[in-house]
Amino acid sequence: MSLVVSDTSPLTNLAAIGQFGVLRALYGSLHIAEAVWAELNFAGKIWPGRHEVANADWIQRHTPGNRALVAALRQDLDPGEAESIALALELKASLILLDERDGRHKALGLGLKPVGVLGILLAAKA
Repeated sequence: MSLVVSDTSPLTNLAAIGQFGVLRALYGSLHIAEAVWAELNFAGKIWPGRHEVANADWIQRHTPGNRALVAALRQDLDPGEAESIALALELKASLILLDERDGRHKALGLGLKPVGVLGILLAAKA
């Protein structure tokens, strides 16, 4: 299986519609940035996907090492998107799961292959 990094929105959206399991079925394992974990716990609330990620031994959390890149990406993106893109570059991920238009545009510009929730669901259906 290929190495896949996920931003927050695919995790929360798939959990909200009861399809979180397709991530493991399609990709085997996922890598997320610490900022994604922080977003799943934002403001002390329990967001969709939080429990699923906490209980998934097939999801690994990382702190991206290139803080300068994260800071540069933060000029236009939220923390989860910025760290996810930096992490995907560091890990040489074959895919980054990302929904937001600005984040997808940045990811493409940096040579990454973004896939959103719709693409994930279409792949699962196929």
